[in-house]
Amino acid sequence: MELVRWSEDQVALIRSALDAARTVLKAAYCAVAWDDGSVIATQGISDARAAERAPSWLAAAHGDGSRASLIHRVEPVLGVDGSVRGALYADLRGGGVRPGDARALMPVFAAHLALLVEKAEAQARRIAAYEALVQIGMQIQAVEADVDAALQLIVERARELVGTDLAWMGLVNGDALEMRVAAGARTEAFMRMRLALGDGVGGVVVTTRTQLAVPDYARERPSTPSWISDAILGEGI
Repeated sequence: MELVRWSEDQVALIRSALDAARTVLKAAYCAVAWDDGSVIATQGISDARAAERAPSWLAAAHGDGSRASLIHRVEPVLGVDGSVRGALYADLRGGGVRPGDARALMPVFAAHLALLVEKAEAQARRIAAYEALVQIGMQIQAVEADVDAALQLIVERARELVGTDLAWMGLVNGDALEMRVAAGARTEAFMRMRLALGDGVGGVVVTTRTQLAVPDYARERPSTPSWISDAILGEGI
C-alpha cells in the first residue's frame, strides 16, 4: 500500500520522533525507510546516504536479512493490518544502549511512527473526501441537464475516493432495483442486473435503508437469485 505524500509539517514531526529515538537509544543516527521509497533521517546521516542503505533495512524488516547486531538494529514499522510499511533503523556504534535495551525500546518507537502514519493517512482521506465533494458539486452543475452523466460522475468519484475496483449505482423502479451506472464493470451481464427489493446486497440496502458490508461475497452474500450472483461473481467480486 502506498503511503501518503508527506507535508513539510509531517516530515518535521517524523524527524522529531526519530530525534527522540536517537536520544534515548544513544544512537549515532536513526532513520526510517518507507516501502514507497521515501526516507527520513536524523542528524548523523544524510537523507541521500540513508536512501542508499534503505533497501537492506527494508529487506531485514521483511525478514530477509539480519535485524540486529551489536552495532545496529532494524525494527519493522507495521500498518494497522499487520503488514510491514517501513523499517526503523538505529546505528548503535559509539556508545549506544545495550542490545537488550534496544530490543525493548525499538518496538515502542516503531509503534509511534506507525501511529503518525495512520494519522497522516486519515487526514489525507478527509481532505480527499472534501475535495471530491466539491468537485462533484461543480461538475454536476456543469452536466445537470444530463442525469446519466451526473450519476456516472458520482460513481466514478466514489470509486476513486474509496479505492475500489468496481462501483455501481442502481435506481428503484417500482418493486425492483435496476442497474443504472457503473465504473470498473467488465461484463454485460453485470450491467443488466435487476434485483427485486430485498434480494442481494443492493436490494437489502434499499429495503433496510442501512449500509451493508460483505467481506466475502462468494461465501456470505444475502439471498440472491443465481443469475444475479453469477453476474456479480463474474466481475471477480
